[in-house]
Amino acid sequence: SDADVRFIKTLPPIRNGSGYATIEGQSYTMVLDAGQITPPKGGSIDMAGSVFSVLDILQKPAQAEIRLKTKSTLTAALSLLDEKPFNFLTKAGRPVELGEGRAEVSAVLRLPLVKKVLPQDVSYRVEGVLQDVRSNVLVPGRVLTAAQLSLLATPAGLEISGPGAIGAVPFEAIYRLPFGKAAQGRSEVSGTVELSPRTIDEFRIALPKGAVKGAGKGQFTLDLPKGAPAVLTLTSDLSGLELAVPQILWRKGAGTRGTLDLTARLGKPVAVERLRLAAPGLTAEGRVTLREDGQLERISLTRAEVADWFKGPIDLIGRGKGRAVGLEVRGGTLDLRRLPDAMGGATTEAEDDGPITARLDRVQITESI
Repeated sequence: SDADVRFIKTLPPIRNGSGYATIEGQSYTMVLDAGQITPPKGGSIDMAGSVFSVLDILQKPAQAEIRLKTKSTLTAALSLLDEKPFNFLTKAGRPVELGEGRAEVSAVLRLPLVKKVLPQDVSYRVEGVLQDVRSNVLVPGRVLTAAQLSLLATPAGLEISGPGAIGAVPFEAIYRLPFGKAAQGRSEVSGTVELSPRTIDEFRIALPKGAVKGAGKGQFTLDLPKGAPAVLTLTSDLSGLELAVPQILWRKGAGTRGTLDLTARLGKPVAVERLRLAAPGLTAEGRVTLREDGQLERISLTRAEVADWFKGPIDLIGRGKGRAVGLEVRGGTLDLRRLPDAMGGATTEAEDDGPITARLDRVQITESI
């Protein structure tokens, strides 16, 4: 009772400990019923239920197994895991203040009982549950929340996985933080995310109003290099999404599938560096440029095919919030014989129609003109 116990030289000692120890045959076991560790940051950690054991005290050198059970704030748990022999966050060049929340972590460490224990002599596996997580660090510039996430750490790296939300957008993903010099502090998030109007709003991809309705899913990877904007790659079959570009008389219903490939750099503003959309009646490739305030500046499509009546490059020009985009046709061919009589069911919520300018290479008006 009232014991201070140092179980690994490099970790803070357990204070105010109580419990019991036994020697049975050739095995030694010490069980902690109560006690706390105070790492550099995040407050104290409850260590009740932790066990120190030596299976064979006659072995030379003896091998110890330490089973830690901890309850604490998320910051305290990560702060402890950033001490030697772990140094999880330091190895990755990340702060221990990754977010707010509670953590229940179990760790198994094995090491020889010798006078000088080197980091490479210690093997470990850390597993835990993180609850009520909130972070604006994991995804820079965005608030990530989750009711419960799983944590796994080994000498190879740290993984945090489970369902959550970025802002208002639901996702299910895994965050990987590899260790070692080769990683250079780079981490990534990958998984599935909801695609809907609120996704467009959250990431400030200022597409024309009414261009996206419904909800679908996308598979994404978010590359998080140290000291640089995150890079998002996203693919989807567009099922469940209703898409419309009224200016080129096109609409995709929610029950129709297609293909979306997108690469965006999530700086300020967001820059969609690659956009490819393929669906019945439309194929488009290009990029999206946003203004500093996040409003659409230009969607530059280097290749666009609309049904069987248009093929060529198109620019959609932003004209401010709530206004229809302007349309610039920069070449290509237009076949008026196959032009739809109506808007094909597509509608716009904009209050006005945007201007259209065209510099076409060829226009087919009738069979002979």
